[in-house]
Amino acid sequence: MGRTNDTVKILAAIQKNMDKKSWPCIYGGCDQHAINSHLLQRHGVLDRVVENGHLYEVKRCDYYKWNRNPPIEFKMVGLNRAISLPLFCHEHDSRLFRSIEQDEIDCSDYRMQLLLSYRTVCAEIRKKEMNIEFLGRMKKSSTLQFLEDVIDMSITGNELGIRDLDGYKSLLEQELEKISHNFFFVCYRYPLVKVYASSVFSYHPNDAVARIADSCTVWDNGFVHIIPAEDCTCIILGYHNEHTNSLLQEYVVSWKDLDMASLGGKLTELFAARIESWGLAPSLYRRLSPSMTKRYIKYMSENACNYDISQYVDFNLFNGAF
Repeated sequence: MGRTNDTVKILAAIQKNMDKKSWPCIYGGCDQHAINSHLLQRHGVLDRVVENGHLYEVKRCDYYKWNRNPPIEFKMVGLNRAISLPLFCHEHDSRLFRSIEQDEIDCSDYRMQLLLSYRTVCAEIRKKEMNIEFLGRMKKSSTLQFLEDVIDMSITGNELGIRDLDGYKSLLEQELEKISHNFFFVCYRYPLVKVYASSVFSYHPNDAVARIADSCTVWDNGFVHIIPAEDCTCIILGYHNEHTNSLLQEYVVSWKDLDMASLGGKLTELFAARIESWGLAPSLYRRLSPSMTKRYIKYMSENACNYDISQYVDFNLFNGAF
């Protein structure tokens, strides 16, 4: 019990200091201070689902609650903090994304799809940089030496992830500089569901993971952006034409022509097994069955390190909610 209490205190102290850390702009060659950047813009996207200034997202629990509860929970967040990270300085955040921040949202526009994917790749890089910083601080603690092997493995995993994402960051920058249609995107439209998401995910058969980790090849990654529009929900899925496989392509097609019950199941699988960056309107959260939210949190807690693309989620978080 003593070790557990000491560990919790140290983790909480590290997190408190991490929250105060200033991060540099992630744009290449820029060392200016990064501001809080939304992965999906406030105006025209998040303002379609925000209610009384708030949204719900899945967040880490306070460390002091970990002994009593699962490590994650649904939390109400303010609009300013929703689906955001310190990514770009003010200049680059404004200049790079001006077209999608100021213009009418067109989910079928290739350049907009590229910009959304570029921003979410940068966000995943920053997440992993933050993980490495946190783990590095854990490693320096004499109290946490018993976790050293686990910490080292986690650092290596995050470093490999950054290497892969850096490759995609370069590919997207090249495509934005000169449009060559090296990426494929499709947009499916469904009746309005007050959820939002923007993320990148790997989609590899298990037997390919070790081979790719030992090479300089980037992973076969998919992109997903869920955009609540004025009268519908747009689900954008895509991948790079030279870094894909039949399973990923079939997965993208599997989102086509779903009924609402099947859509709820697909969203559940996506949010439970593929991505972290998502949220929903408070009114929709209140319509979720408490038993289903508990199953979702339990599944997430038990499968946080499960990257098997064939994992099966046998429940529908949104059952009866829309």
